[in-house]
Amino acid sequence: MIRYLLIGDLKNGIGKRIGYLIPAVFFGFYGAMILVLQGAGSETVTFPAAIFECFQGMHILNTIEEVYSAPPFFILLHTWLAFAVSAYIYRDLKERGKVVFIRCRSRISWWVSKSVWIVGFVFAYYLTIWISAFITVSVTGEGSFSLSEAWWNGYCMAEGNLPGQMEIVLYFLIVPFVTSTALAMMQMFLSVWLSPIAGIVGQVFILLLSLCYCTVWLPGNYLMLRRSDIYTAQGIPPLPALLIDLGIFLAGLIGGMAVLRRKDIL
Repeated sequence: MIRYLLIGDLKNGIGKRIGYLIPAVFFGFYGAMILVLQGAGSETVTFPAAIFECFQGMHILNTIEEVYSAPPFFILLHTWLAFAVSAYIYRDLKERGKVVFIRCRSRISWWVSKSVWIVGFVFAYYLTIWISAFITVSVTGEGSFSLSEAWWNGYCMAEGNLPGQMEIVLYFLIVPFVTSTALAMMQMFLSVWLSPIAGIVGQVFILLLSLCYCTVWLPGNYLMLRRSDIYTAQGIPPLPALLIDLGIFLAGLIGGMAVLRRKDIL
């Protein structure tokens, strides 16, 4: 049963939903092109710099009024992912999910399959952004996997030292991906417990609240490189962020199982 459901989610949840990944191509392209439009030299138009433009978020606020300057691109990138997740869960729950629940009496298998799907779909979303950014910087810049110190400490006004390649992988790639996966899992839980709209609203609420307050207990901060300790001394280190992400994912996984056992699907 699990194998059948996984194949179905791979086919219907990713293969037939390539259109939901098209905006991710634009997001990666935007991250690189914004460097070119700002007049950055080719040596600064690199893959990590493009990813920073995508996931920089905003600096730690001094006053709450500064939240009105939040970058719309950052909110759009994550809100679109939230929409894509809830859209598939709603459709599958109403169609294939009911068949699985009634005929096969395998609610937990359906939920486990969706939990695997959520990891795969978020990875496909991020991979599309990464590939788009890499191709664009390869054409317009150097396409390298390093950062210019003048760009990092000058343009970005970072307080921390220039990150090395391992730090770039951890902070720029792994932490945002893991955080988005954890938040998508919690969103999927809210979607089956309450409604898909509630899942999207919950996701957006966490993002907006995270923009206002920089604390390790608001995971939206992990999605913003300007809120990380590699950028500022007051930022959030990766270890507690990843541990909290793991807790959120497991809570969503277990919570979804508990809800589905009692959910009236008729």
